[in-house]
Amino acid sequence: MSNQSARQQSVRDVTTTTSTYEGDFMTLFSDASIAETTFNGGLLAWINLKLSASYTNLPGAMAALAASESSNSWNELGTFDAT
Repeated sequence: MSNQSARQQSVRDVTTTTSTYEGDFMTLFSDASIAETTFNGGLLAWINLKLSASYTNLPGAMAALAASESSNSWNELGTFDAT
């Protein structure tokens, strides 16, 4: 399983969806009452909500989430706590 697949599975475990990578994440964002309609905007908003932060750029937010999950980078992040 690739790291992207593992991340998607983490989201599916929470949302019980079986859509595309982006579709599963968009459901995660919607479930968190995030109204953003773009994947990148939704991911930034969700990470900020999850980390109680206010990142303004997505790469920095993704790196922070990965670090919070004891991973060196978003690309290395596999399964994670998507709750």
